[in-house]
Parts: sequence; C-alpha cells; structure tokens
Amino acid sequence: MRRLLPCFTLLLASLALAQESHDTYGKTDAQILEMGMEKWSDFFAAKAGGSTSTMTEAAGIYGEVAKRRNDLLLSGKVQTKPRGKILKLRKLMSGFASSSVDVAYCESGGGTMYNTMWAAVTGVVEDTLYRLVSRSGPKAKPAVVSQVTRMFARISKQIEDLHGDKDNLDVFKYADAKKALEAMRKNYGQIVVIARTMSRHDSDIILGFCLQEARNADTDLGE
Repeated sequence: MRRLLPCFTLLLASLALAQESHDTYGKTDAQILEMGMEKWSDFFAAKAGGSTSTMTEAAGIYGEVAKRRNDLLLSGKVQTKPRGKILKLRKLMSGFASSSVDVAYCESGGGTMYNTMWAAVTGVVEDTLYRLVSRSGPKAKPAVVSQVTRMFARISKQIEDLHGDKDNLDVFKYADAKKALEAMRKNYGQIVVIARTMSRHDSDIILGFCLQEARNADTDLGE
C-alpha cells in the first residue's frame, strides 16, 4: 500500500486541476469524490435547488468526475488491474444498471425521477470499479452468481403479474420491461464470465453490485 501512496497523491493533484464543464460551486474533482455521491448531491441541491433536473445534473457531474478518476488510474501511470478487463466491466455493468432502471421505469409507467436514476448509473459503476483498481473501500459481503439469477426470476414473475392486472394496462410497458430484463440477463452472463477470472475479493464486489442493481428493479422487494 505504501508504494501506491505517491501515485494516489499524483492522482489527487491531477483531479484538482481537471477542467470542469459544469458549475460545481467551487468544489474540485477531489473534493467531490471525497464527499461521495449522496453528500455531493445534497450540497449541489442546496446551491442550485432540489428539482429533478438539478438532481439529475448533480448525478451526471459526479459520474463524470468518478470516471476521470478511474481513467487516470488506468492510464498506465497507475495501473493496478488489467485495463482491458476493467473497461469491459465498465460497459457491461453500465448496461446492466441502466437496464435495471429501464425495468422499474416500464413497471411504473415512467416519470422524470428516472432521469436522475439513469444519470446516477455512471457514478455507481465508477465507484464500484474504483474499489477494484484501488483496493480500497469496505470489504464486500460474500456473493454468489445464483443470488442474482434468483432476482431475475422474481422480476420476471413481477412483470407477468403486472401484465395480468387490468388496472396496469394503461401505464405498464410490458414488452419494454421484458426486453430490459433480457438485457440485464445478457449483460450479467458476460459479467460473470469476467468475475470468474478474478479474485474472490473482486468477484464479491462485482456480484454485490449486480445484486443491488437487480434489487432496484424489483418494486415488490421489502413489501
């Protein structure tokens, strides 16, 4: 870990100098990342207002900042994981998380709140990948492939139940919901292939991410 400290110092310095395309109210990339997505969103809302469009912008800014951080780590100057594998995971995990939002959107009939949820995908993915490339963050809970596949079965049943409810016909997008769930399955299958080549530590992080995103698509969870 000590050998990595100069590299992370360089990373933070680079982030502090990064050019930003949005008004961050005086916060640098490094400061935004230190706050984390939730506290950053609260800070941004206090400055710019708490509208859906504002929260969507805050989520988008955080995602851009988090992606810049990881791109610097993967640039070759600080490379702790095979770059190609991480970039594949970035694409697959982004597709998986976006599709989970799609499912919830289709089931509910839509709403502007989902714009914020889609915008937050990049930040959530990049924060997860950062744990892989930096070897930092809390220890992940043990996770197995079947936990997520069982969630697919729950979501599929939920989709069919909603389809059979005449009261939902005006708002429920059945065909789109099924298509989004299939996209989740497809992305997950490819994610698992990569996760199986990684350490248990990293695999638990990746599968834990997928489990949480799958839960987000299950509107009956916790009832």
